[in-house]
Amino acid sequence: MARIVIMQPYVPTYRAPFFEALAARLAEQGHELVIAAGEPTGAQAKRRDVARIEGVSQRRLRARTMSLGRARLRLVNGRSVWKDADVVVAELAAGATATYGALLQCRRPVGVWGHVEAFTAPDNRLTRSLRRWQTRAATHVLAYTDTGAAVAKDWGVDAARVTSLHNTIDVTALSQAIERVKAVDRSTVRSRLGLGSGPVFAMIGGIDASKRIDLVVGALDALWASRPDIQLLVGGRGELEPAFDAAVARGQVRLVGYVGNDAKAEFARVATALLNPGRVGLIAVESMAMKLPIVTTSGARHGPEYEYLTPGTDSIECGPNASELAATLIALADDSERVGQLSTAIGERLNAFALSHMVDRYASALESLVDDAKTRSGHSKM
Repeated sequence: MARIVIMQPYVPTYRAPFFEALAARLAEQGHELVIAAGEPTGAQAKRRDVARIEGVSQRRLRARTMSLGRARLRLVNGRSVWKDADVVVAELAAGATATYGALLQCRRPVGVWGHVEAFTAPDNRLTRSLRRWQTRAATHVLAYTDTGAAVAKDWGVDAARVTSLHNTIDVTALSQAIERVKAVDRSTVRSRLGLGSGPVFAMIGGIDASKRIDLVVGALDALWASRPDIQLLVGGRGELEPAFDAAVARGQVRLVGYVGNDAKAEFARVATALLNPGRVGLIAVESMAMKLPIVTTSGARHGPEYEYLTPGTDSIECGPNASELAATLIALADDSERVGQLSTAIGERLNAFALSHMVDRYASALESLVDDAKTRSGHSKM
């Protein structure tokens, strides 16, 4: 049996089903999965989405952060959690000190997983060089998407040591909730959510700067002058919640707080589209289950999962300013045929990103690392 340790900054709610499924798969193969994670900091902490993973061994990583100009270092000594591991998988990030410790000190195979490319944060020569070193020093690279995998290969990592995970989330419960809500009259759902009779859009996720809340607020101001009947449901928590105070007072916005599958299903029942002008990440997969196209903006620092979408076919991308965003929402609110085309197209994408596919790819990469560990162990006995 191999003990496999995966180190994480923290475990968000969306990641728990994946780790539970991966642990079950590894147990079938006779291996133990250990998740070593810390606590969220900064804006992430205010999202209040830390998860407890059922049936999976967990160890706590103590971390502190330090800023060096625009760069942030997460100072973690991970040796205590990987010293008895057969295989280690560490975060692929320039500021993750635990990753350097594992790559330099651990005598067992070490994989790295993450975006590879700098999708969501500013990049520079130093941070890019550090991520490149991590990929080349690792035994295996587990990239979130095909783009990240291609970058690792361009950096000189052998294709046999690179896996594209097609990063995703489990939407089984969400899909089931959506089927249940279909039996409920829309007017009943609207009443329960405190909505008027006008068009509805929905926004789900952390309410922080990465989501371009400033553009949303600006668009709401413009809509109040031209289309005050358009309403926005906001599901999530974050440090910028007060930015919606004026729109809430006007009756344009309903702040629902953190939303689970039942609430998301109700959003899907009444909304025209999902509004996400800033970072689009795994909400792309949820949009497939909800059959709601995403409205976003060009030039945003989207997560790697944005490559799952095809703007103009299953989503909408407009200019990064409040007036264009407001105009786009008005156009969709008044064009049910166009909305229907987009909704059909995005719904057809769902099967390509099942959680089981990601589990398969991750487990296969881990098995190759376990094989490498056995080889090293055999050589050490010679």
